[in-house]
Amino acid sequence: MPTLTSRNPYTGQINASFETFSNDELDVVIGRAYHSYLTWKDVSKVEKKKLFLKLADLLQENIEAHARLETIEMGRLYTVAKK
Repeated sequence: MPTLTSRNPYTGQINASFETFSNDELDVVIGRAYHSYLTWKDVSKVEKKKLFLKLADLLQENIEAHARLETIEMGRLYTVAKK
């Protein structure tokens, strides 16, 4: 099965390799995403705001880990990713 390779764009170092989905697996994932969209579109704006603020809090609580990941995956400077 084909694979995708994640490389640090700054260093060219390989981070990881991932197997791609088969067409059947992709159909399942797309079906789940579509079902999620149908559910999400009916969520009120007030509730969406609460959820996004909670997400922001969770990201902030784990800023070090997210900044490291952004640095590895995107080649972004750690100090910039941490802001």
